[in-house]
Amino acid sequence: MGEVKIREAAEGDVGALAALMTELDYPTSAEEMGRRLTGILADPSYLTLVAEKEGRVVGMAGVHLESTYDAPGLGVARQGFV
Repeated sequence: MGEVKIREAAEGDVGALAALMTELDYPTSAEEMGRRLTGILADPSYLTLVAEKEGRVVGMAGVHLESTYDAPGLGVARQGFV
């Protein structure tokens, strides 16, 4: 069994991320994921991680910092996908 490597997502991951989203019943084309990911990667309040096994992206997780109404400062809005 190969080791799972966690790394930050990159533009080259759009096809794999689109496939993962589609697998979760959120149909997404690689072109649409490319548009979304370009904006997300440029925004420092987002972090997107991918899980890679044997050179293949097998999972992802995203986190977004945002202001909240119920607490001072920034809070973390979690989005997790596998």
